[in-house]
Amino acid sequence: MKKFGKILSVGLSLALCAGMIAPAFAAQVLDNSNKGQFIGSNGALLGHDGSGGRGDRYDYELGESLELEKTLVIGAGVAASIDLKGNDLKHTGATGSVITIENGGELELDDTAAEEDENGNYIAGSVVGGKNTFEGGGVYVKQGGAFDLKGGKISGNQAQVGGGVANRGVFNMYGGEISDNKTTAYDGGGVIVWGQSTFNMYDGKITRNEAYGDGGGVALTNQSTFNMYDGEISYNKVPGKQKPNNNGGGIAVEITANIDTGEDTSSDFTMYGGSIIHNEAVDKGSNGISFYAPYEDVNESKNELAKLHIKINDDAVICNGDGENGMVEEQHEFVNWHVTIPAKVGVEGEETGTCAHCTATATRPIPALEGEENNGGGMTPPAIDTPDTVEIEDEAVPLAGLFTRADAIGYLWQQSGEPEAELSTFEDVPEDHVWAVAIGWAQDMGIAVADQEGNFRPDDLVLRWVEDHEVEPEGELEEFLNRYAEFAGIELDADELFVELGGEPTDIVMGEDAQVIFDSFFAKLEEALEDQAA
Repeated sequence: MKKFGKILSVGLSLALCAGMIAPAFAAQVLDNSNKGQFIGSNGALLGHDGSGGRGDRYDYELGESLELEKTLVIGAGVAASIDLKGNDLKHTGATGSVITIENGGELELDDTAAEEDENGNYIAGSVVGGKNTFEGGGVYVKQGGAFDLKGGKISGNQAQVGGGVANRGVFNMYGGEISDNKTTAYDGGGVIVWGQSTFNMYDGKITRNEAYGDGGGVALTNQSTFNMYDGEISYNKVPGKQKPNNNGGGIAVEITANIDTGEDTSSDFTMYGGSIIHNEAVDKGSNGISFYAPYEDVNESKNELAKLHIKINDDAVICNGDGENGMVEEQHEFVNWHVTIPAKVGVEGEETGTCAHCTATATRPIPALEGEENNGGGMTPPAIDTPDTVEIEDEAVPLAGLFTRADAIGYLWQQSGEPEAELSTFEDVPEDHVWAVAIGWAQDMGIAVADQEGNFRPDDLVLRWVEDHEVEPEGELEEFLNRYAEFAGIELDADELFVELGGEPTDIVMGEDAQVIFDSFFAKLEEALEDQAA
């Protein structure tokens, strides 16, 4: 999760007084001992008592989980920040939002103590307990208000609309999580955006929310705007209790026009990146992104209108098992590409990828190996050139030196024309490794694979070959060569090559040994290519 700055603690001895301006270098610490000083008859007016305070800035952090008897209100003209520090801000009253941001009020919510556990779950303090209110169980941003979510959770809240957040102003989500909220009557289980307001999602997660109406994750209505730059909207749901066709397990976008004038009053959704995955609309209202017309006279033109108001970048990932009314076409994230038909001299191949989120597959071509036509009607194999040096950090290093696993992969990559490739997923291969691209290519081609711990060990010295494959199933240089030959469409057994060249299986391959090994290997590969092309 992205973090934007930290707030310094000054201990638990500071008392919070109405209208007090916090020092610029420190935050006031809130705990339950000073609860009575900021819970007023009109709710908790952070920064002032409702009679003034315009233009003031207040920074707070929680010294412990804080129980609120009434709604915490960010008053007009007040700019405030709250660092949860791993604690909860909990509404314990019978009704109301946890936080309300008034017209002209600004709030930045963060949790600098947040972390991910070993399973990737986001562990942070929560804004929790809002209930029995019309809009914004967790946070209600009124028209003219501004809310930045940079960390922490808005979780376990409910409202008739906007179970987690109801936005009528400007809401920017830079991180954190909006999860496990629900609506009891209408739309926007996680977030509702309405009244010509704007929601910008730069990062973070909106997940496991539920809407009684439309938009399990996010609902857009009344000419509102949602720009999704990154982040994840996942596992949200509309269970179909209220209407015959609930819309948008992930997102519901209202496509409509003024009944009297015909003026287009639709909402706008632009997805620049991020993912919308594993959402569900029980009653056929589109699992992922749904557009809907609340008035019958717009139904006939809603598909054309939707093209003007819903725009999705090619980098976006949408995978929700869609296939029903009002859906936006899915865009899958294909991973785990593997060769199904290897490219051979003069013959293209192909490889298949599986979607990261479902069972969908796709194929893409592999260009034929380069060669020239001859009088026999076949193709001559590519020329094999085995240089005496390997380029490491822009310097020509003699192969006569020590030779690592990464050097071996780099050499094979060079022999393949140094193709472009994505970086590998090996955790022990940094992005700035001299052979990072080569190792990424080799992983993609199935030449470099992880060991039992999921690592590649790029800087370990490479061994010749391994007799006991049960002990060391990934092998060493022998396995790299076998896989390279398979990638080239040739069946070779590098074991025989190493037997011919001698040496013990576990011997370290020195640079000068590597030169002999590669010369012999590429000679055999060239001979096999010639036989295949004949």
